[in-house]
Amino acid sequence: MGPPHPPEELRAYTQDRRACRGVFGGVAEFAVNCHNNGRQLTEAAVRSEEREFKRVETWLGGPKVIRHRLRTKTDVHEVTLRGLPIRSVIHLLGVLLLLQRNDGLEKAMGVSLRTVQRRKALNSEQSGRTLKFAEIVAKATEVFGSQQAAEEWLGRPAMGLDDKIPMDLLATPAGREMVEDFLTRTEYGAYT
Repeated sequence: MGPPHPPEELRAYTQDRRACRGVFGGVAEFAVNCHNNGRQLTEAAVRSEEREFKRVETWLGGPKVIRHRLRTKTDVHEVTLRGLPIRSVIHLLGVLLLLQRNDGLEKAMGVSLRTVQRRKALNSEQSGRTLKFAEIVAKATEVFGSQQAAEEWLGRPAMGLDDKIPMDLLATPAGREMVEDFLTRTEYGAYT
């Protein structure tokens, strides 16, 4: 007798590999679902998840700046609750020209330059938005092949986003989801 068949939702979920991507959702959620059904995540998927966490960690200045390694969703949760150090934001400001424009920082992370100058750490909401922004930048860089191409894409209207500027969409959870979905579709060649 073989292993029990997973529920219909999980079977559909595992067949669509695009749904099994992303640092904070896809792969880790997939791992939980597979574990709950007596299955194990493959070595390749684990390595992929580790690479994605490493990319986000790098955009935020690395473990010395964050004061924590990002290896699991639990790590991300703990860093978010504790609050990212302002040094992470300063690091992003130093490497991304897009954030140095008028209200880029506010749109991307929900924090003003004045707040960055006053505080030592972000609150949990700002930390969550900053982590998500770093994830989106890492994904866009991977999809478009370079940081410059990713920043250009983030700063101009995108046809697949109803001619909205991706950076403007980052101000809301729904907008961030639209940007993430677009990047995933682009990665797999489905532009509409």
